[in-house]
Amino acid sequence: MFQHRGILIAVVVLVGFGPAIWAYVRRKRAEGSFRRFVAGLRPRAAVPSIAGAGRHTPRPFAAWEAEPGALLLCTRDEGTVLVGGGPVTVMRRLVGAFVPPAPRCDEAWLAGWRARKDVVAAAPAVEGGAIVVWKGLPTGPHAQARLAELAASL
Repeated sequence: MFQHRGILIAVVVLVGFGPAIWAYVRRKRAEGSFRRFVAGLRPRAAVPSIAGAGRHTPRPFAAWEAEPGALLLCTRDEGTVLVGGGPVTVMRRLVGAFVPPAPRCDEAWLAGWRARKDVVAAAPAVEGGAIVVWKGLPTGPHAQARLAELAASL
């Protein structure tokens, strides 16, 4: 029938498992890049939180001192999927930043950040100030660029 069975099996494996393997490798590279970036920053004892957080609101769980305030690593509940007949929560890690209370951090400033396509959340923080969270894998260059962008907007 098909004389090159090995090639057929290789193609099926590549098509079937290739995207999952690529996503795993991409995520691991991003995590390594982020870890190298935060290795040079001082961890923060208190992690700020978003005021009025709902189910799908990003939740900061780690913070590092960085200009203009703090770099945040957040999780966001993306919903559930069925795996093996049971529901499993899908959590996504995101990069965010905390800006301490400042005259420029008003509702109009937050609305400008919310209007951007790459921003997941821009909201007041419980501690005062504001938190902005971006879409995308948390990588070192991504975090560095977002902090610079946020500092330039103040």
